[in-house]
Amino acid sequence: MAVVIRKMKLTDIDTVKEIAIKSWHHTYDGIIPIEIQDRFLSMAYSRDTLKKRLETSPFYVAEVN
Repeated sequence: MAVVIRKMKLTDIDTVKEIAIKSWHHTYDGIIPIEIQDRFLSMAYSRDTLKKRLETSPFYVAEVN
């Protein structure tokens, strides 16, 4: 299994958002109400927020073949 860690690209935004939603829902199920999770995720992982993060700070993704 090969793992590549690289800087996030604009084309990765939708996938990063999808992974964040799935992982938060799984991790915090029964701990944080889904409405609160979704409210946070809609702000922290919105397309605009991820674009700003991409432009202003290092943001990496891991790819597994």
